[in-house]
Amino acid sequence: MDSTGQINVNSDSYDLVLENLPLPARFKLPQDYYYYTIANVIVNRGCPNQCSFCSRQKLFKKTKIRSISSILTEIRDILSMQTYTHINFYDNININNAFFKDFCNMFIEQKLKIPWGCEIRVDTIEEEDAYLLREAGCQLIATGIESASVDVLRKNFKFQDPKQVMEGILNLKKYQIPIQAYFVLGLPGETEETFQETLDYINSLPLDENDKINYFIATPYPGSRLWDEKEQFKINIIETNFAKYDCEHLIFETKELDKIRLENLYHSAKKIEARFNRK
Repeated sequence: MDSTGQINVNSDSYDLVLENLPLPARFKLPQDYYYYTIANVIVNRGCPNQCSFCSRQKLFKKTKIRSISSILTEIRDILSMQTYTHINFYDNININNAFFKDFCNMFIEQKLKIPWGCEIRVDTIEEEDAYLLREAGCQLIATGIESASVDVLRKNFKFQDPKQVMEGILNLKKYQIPIQAYFVLGLPGETEETFQETLDYINSLPLDENDKINYFIATPYPGSRLWDEKEQFKINIIETNFAKYDCEHLIFETKELDKIRLENLYHSAKKIEARFNRK
């Protein structure tokens, strides 16, 4: 963004090969950063989904997944430093089912013992997938549920059935895998009724003291459909300070929910979030 507040769009990046990118130079971190015990590993770029609130489709035109050998090399690099106690894999390791199985089997076959977690779509998780995750040492699943309203999900191009999400979570809980569930307040189509529907859904989930809920404010990042198609979504952007585009500040109103109503609902959302996050 320039001094006038205008957003400058860079030209398209060239079509690079992920395997040619160097590994993160973690060894260059000064000793002052010894307290970083969680290593974040990116396993793919781009996303085949079209969620209205996401800008990844504009950042990366194609969905690309790293090879298992490349990821294994980075894991061994992390282990060699002897300072990391957990790895977080980003983003959505089950975009491709064959990759998902190879990824989990990598931990089993290579006898990799470091605890790890990942982001995943749970609506496709069968019991055998949950078992494989447990055997591979997965200790946390983060997943975007967003809303329990099918209407809200469809209006925002999140093609996910809350009933199938519930089934996936039930399968994961059979193997005691902790879950961090993400929800979004204020998407186009959201009403006080759909918000209550989502709260009721959260209360029906088979979650325990090891699980967490995070409730975020819908944010129209530049490049997302919410930003590019704001007129079609009929949203009124009321905040232009990009420092507040952090999913914690109210950025826009809809025809169903004005700022005051959204603030009240967000207060309720944070109450239920706190109830699950006391640990």
